[in-house]
Amino acid sequence: MLDIEMLLRSVTEWNETRRENPGLEVDLRGVDLSRACLHGANLCNANLQGAILIEANLSGANFYRSDLSNANLRRAILYRASLIKANLSNAIFTEAILDGACLHRADLSRTILTEANLRGAYLIEANLSDAILKGAILHGADFIEANLQRAELMDANLHKASLHWTNLNGANLLRANLMHASLFGASLKKANLQKANLHGAVLTEADLTDAVLTDADLSMANLIGANLNGADVNNTNFEGSLLGNY
Repeated sequence: MLDIEMLLRSVTEWNETRRENPGLEVDLRGVDLSRACLHGANLCNANLQGAILIEANLSGANFYRSDLSNANLRRAILYRASLIKANLSNAIFTEAILDGACLHRADLSRTILTEANLRGAYLIEANLSDAILKGAILHGADFIEANLQRAELMDANLHKASLHWTNLNGANLLRANLMHASLFGASLKKANLQKANLHGAVLTEADLTDAVLTDADLSMANLIGANLNGADVNNTNFEGSLLGNY
């Protein structure tokens, strides 16, 4: 029988029981696992709605298709955790450590990731619409084809991040660091890039229609084929950038 006592007593025993009984449901809705050490735990398909995982050690844990909606993971450690196709909507990840985590096709809509560390995380095709990532560390993160529509990315560090074909329509990137980031084919309609650092960024074929680029640094950026119709480029630095069509 799978229960919270077993999980807290021995992750090894928990994982073996799950392996031997793959059909058993895991219902951990609303449980308090604050500061628990669950390194490498098998929590695939688990129901963790509203669970409290504050400062829990979840490094290397497997949350494939798990439901963590409305859960509180403030300052939790999820180093290289697998959250593929997990439901993380409305969850709290403030100051959480998610570097190297795999969030492929995960639902992070309306999720709070303020000052979270997602360095090198994989967020390919993830849904981060309306997510809050103020001051988040996203250095080298992979957002290819992700949905960041209306996301709050003020002061976020996206240095060298991959944002190919990403939906950033209406996103707030005020003062964000996008230095050497790749935004090939990204959609940034009505995005706020005021005072953003886009030095050396690749914006080839990006759609910046009606975007705000006031005081932004686009020096040495590649804007070949980019759409700047209606964009506010007041005091924008285009020194050494590539503009025009192919």
